[in-house]
Amino acid sequence: MLENSNFPEADSLIRIEIVKYKELPELMEKYEELKSKCIKIFFEENFRKVKLSDEQFLAVADISQNLLLRARAGSGKTTTLSLKIVYLIQCEKIDQNKIVSLCFNSAATRNIIKKLRDDFDIKYREKENISTFHSLAGQISPAEKGVETLFDDRDPLSKQKLTAFVEEILKKKWDEPFEELRNEEIINSNGIFGFIKKFLVNVKYNTYKTIIYAIARADSRYDSDEEANELENKAILYGSKEYYLYRRNLSYITLDGKHVKSFGEKCIADYLFEHDIKYKYEPNFRMFSSGREYTYHPDFELYEHKIIIEHWGIDEFDKQKMVPKHWLKTWDDYIKEMKEKRDYWVKVHKDYRLLQTNITQLRGGREEFESTISDELKKYNILNEKLPLDKIMEKISHDLRSKFSEKVVQYIQKAKQDECTPEIMKHKIDGEHYSKYSKVNIFLCLANVIYTEYEKNKINNHKIDFYDYLSNAVEEITNKHGNCILRSGVNINEIEWLLIDEFQDFSPLFMALVKVIQKYNPKVKLFCVGDDWQAINSFAGSDVELFNEFEREFPVNSAVKDLTINWRSNHTIVNLGNRIMTNHGIESNADPKNREVGIIEHRNINEEHNHNIRRFNIKEVKAEFGIDTDIDVVLLRYLDHTVKIIDTYLKSLKDDKEFKVLILSRKSKVKQDTLKDFIKRIEVIFVRKYPDDKNKIKVLFDKQTDKKENEYQQVESKTAHQSKGLEANVVIVLEATNRCFPLIHPDSLLFEIFGDTLDKIEDEERRLFYVACTRAKSDLYLLYEEDFDKKKTLTEFYPYLE
Repeated sequence: MLENSNFPEADSLIRIEIVKYKELPELMEKYEELKSKCIKIFFEENFRKVKLSDEQFLAVADISQNLLLRARAGSGKTTTLSLKIVYLIQCEKIDQNKIVSLCFNSAATRNIIKKLRDDFDIKYREKENISTFHSLAGQISPAEKGVETLFDDRDPLSKQKLTAFVEEILKKKWDEPFEELRNEEIINSNGIFGFIKKFLVNVKYNTYKTIIYAIARADSRYDSDEEANELENKAILYGSKEYYLYRRNLSYITLDGKHVKSFGEKCIADYLFEHDIKYKYEPNFRMFSSGREYTYHPDFELYEHKIIIEHWGIDEFDKQKMVPKHWLKTWDDYIKEMKEKRDYWVKVHKDYRLLQTNITQLRGGREEFESTISDELKKYNILNEKLPLDKIMEKISHDLRSKFSEKVVQYIQKAKQDECTPEIMKHKIDGEHYSKYSKVNIFLCLANVIYTEYEKNKINNHKIDFYDYLSNAVEEITNKHGNCILRSGVNINEIEWLLIDEFQDFSPLFMALVKVIQKYNPKVKLFCVGDDWQAINSFAGSDVELFNEFEREFPVNSAVKDLTINWRSNHTIVNLGNRIMTNHGIESNADPKNREVGIIEHRNINEEHNHNIRRFNIKEVKAEFGIDTDIDVVLLRYLDHTVKIIDTYLKSLKDDKEFKVLILSRKSKVKQDTLKDFIKRIEVIFVRKYPDDKNKIKVLFDKQTDKKENEYQQVESKTAHQSKGLEANVVIVLEATNRCFPLIHPDSLLFEIFGDTLDKIEDEERRLFYVACTRAKSDLYLLYEEDFDKKKTLTEFYPYLE
């Protein structure tokens, strides 16, 4: 039967044999291997131009009712999903309208439709049976006429419209009293609201904006008992690996939006901001030590007053010589660094004065510490008077509101993906028994009130979000017992196959849609593809545990198979990816026929021999690059290295229109530049450097269309998140430091109610670094900064440090 391509009848027969003999897994394995060879022969005879692997044919040959295909980077998951559709239509003679394929965005659906058309001459219309989740949901339960969507049809998980809608709600409530916290209660409270007591002269200050300001300021006493309680609440043992991760990766955000590494630094930065004293955080200086030149980043520079502030992390008079447990430095190392830094300002940079604070001064609380800062500044004749609260709010109001809106959007996304209404969330928040005036509790209360308003405003303004689309579809299928007609004319109860792309991005809400289809159509089969190593969307509510627990979620006749061969990258890149993800699952394999040896370089941009940008020639470098603005010297170094790397591939870029260089960043900015600004600077530099090739150079940075009608740029920049699904001959990762990979946002702790533990956050950051590195087909460059006291180093995720 298999030799005659009668696959359905052969499958039926083998199922009878398996039931008859009960447990014969080896029989199933041998059968699927034989079947895959027959499928391969069929495709080689009918589609000779298409090159496919034995792994892909084995995946297609699987006879489980529910299959999860774990497809590593570059393994051809989209091709395999398309191959399954072709097999079902050509070999099993299934009506193509009874095969539904679901993707997360319209670009992915177009890619599958195009592959089927070009490679296999199978024609599908977009938004019918190969569609996005929201398109399918819209077919089942269409939005009423005149209702506006709060998502982008091309990428429904994008949040621009959602954020704008939430920000408008917050804008209207900005000056209103927050009823959940009465004025008298705040006056009598401690914690994050202690500082407001001085300003609460009447009820107008008990507003949303003031409460949000208090959250941003995050007042608290700095003492070990408080930290111990916090750790206990998170089930973290003092001195454990989890404690080390917690303290090492925790950062704080200042009122003016800077990331700093300690509570003391945050207090100093907030104080300077609230007293209108201009400063730079971790400015750039060069210093010599042990015969070498280093980059040195003191904590703060008050550049208008020529004052440096260093906040020491130890008590230098401590007889026990204790350092924080999460430090890698010894007491003696740190004391030596302190001496070298003090000597630097006394002997080298005599034009600066050094103001010193230390960790012991925080023990009396923030107010006492601020008093110390004030006294020290007065010694240098800096009269520091705190701005009125209204003036402070005027300075930060817009930024504060937009950043808080983003947090609320994340809260709403996670709640809705978990199928939690505002009422359910209130019950969950109450059940956590948070301290009433803790930062987390106040944030959750505020966010849930705005979530409630959000739901009301949607109805009043005739709007619907992406999650409503899915929820309404689930409800419609339930109400109609599955009797829902799709655009193709097929009833959901008649669907035979449901194929799902990017399964690692699933959430409980997506799962609810699939399971309700299965409930009323129990014969429908699942073919899901994804890669748990590329699960990087938890911020939108995705839960990789649904991927890892596939056989528990679908307990009847389910299986997990693997696509491990990376056809995109050479073995150098593949091996690096495996090292990054050691002990995190099945490894990837390189194409055995690909003998290319790739380049992997990690460059410390601050090393003297690695760059020509020094303090004494900064003007010349700016002139060479055509830069006449006040630009951060570290940004110049990143530009310098990036330009030099691209320059080595310039001939390949000009000769081969499909040769690509991809510049990636963990954040949307590189120092002061947006990624768009950064890539524009590079273009300008190359145009100035090669004026005779100006037109050819500009083409490299312009949008083009490839043979498959896909838009691309030969040289482009993206965030690491945006790079998922992309590939390039050369990848350059900017700021590949321990400060960016992992980048653990302090506000991550606000979302623990959704299961966002520190371990999970760090695991996702590791996966994000893996995604960034494995975009490279051939060569990878990691650019990072390492400074004198190792505040910044190459990311720990880079495996060759072990």
